[in-house]
Amino acid sequence: MCFLSLLLLEIVHLPFDCGNLRKLSFPFTTPKHKCGMLAIRGCEDPNPNKTKTVQFSGKEFQVRRFDGLHRIRVILRDRALQNYLENDDCHALYCNITLPPSSPLGSFHILPNLTMYKCNSLHTYRVSKQFLKYTGCGKSTNETILFGKQDQDDPPLSLAICSRVQLPVNKLAFSADPFTFIASEFPVSIQLSEDCFRCFDHNKGICHLNSTEGFYCSKFKALQANTETCQPTMSESYPNDADPDSGRRFFGVPIISHMELQGAAKNFDSSNKLGDGGFASGSFKMGVKLQ
Repeated sequence: MCFLSLLLLEIVHLPFDCGNLRKLSFPFTTPKHKCGMLAIRGCEDPNPNKTKTVQFSGKEFQVRRFDGLHRIRVILRDRALQNYLENDDCHALYCNITLPPSSPLGSFHILPNLTMYKCNSLHTYRVSKQFLKYTGCGKSTNETILFGKQDQDDPPLSLAICSRVQLPVNKLAFSADPFTFIASEFPVSIQLSEDCFRCFDHNKGICHLNSTEGFYCSKFKALQANTETCQPTMSESYPNDADPDSGRRFFGVPIISHMELQGAAKNFDSSNKLGDGGFASGSFKMGVKLQ
């Protein structure tokens, strides 16, 4: 098969407008663009003050603001958790927050957070004095909430039979009553992988996942993304390092590696087939706009 390799180019992480949040860029994106790690919903709304949200673990969170010093840290609010806390509702202790899974691009973190263990109060659990017990929400269900004064990566073996709930907390307040320190507004940090950080920050490249979910970095500095469709456009000139592997050019045209070609063509998905020709069974298309 013959492919239009020159047109199968990738996208650059250009900033995009997001209403009252102003301009955002990678690792943030929108559901329409799909060019990053965390999609912000509501950016395209004509009302700039419309509430912006993100979704993960089957829940919706309100975007409050971005950290002024660390642009890859976003402050979120769990409105359901906020309502439970304001009404001293025991459902607050079961609002487990599960972040998006890690990938070769990076990982997500909530700090500070605390793991609570929902245990059967009829059993005896051997834990250190660092653990506190809360029974205010389990009188009718024989449940006890156990949690440590400091979160531990390796909990006591006796708590292995208990179910876990991870919640954001306010590090400035801590007591035996979890309603005093559970936080409905919390920061989510995105930590780029070493490969993505080196590609994006040092080399000014583009972080991608290929068809097998592996990482690769492309360095098409002259490419620009159409911010309406998140599709690439082609500039009039090409950089000398257009090929991420060798930087070679052929008659002034950058040579694209097979890995980039495969990723741009979505593993040569047949849904992109244009048709048949005399010397080839088909070619593939990408949404490319020539300037």
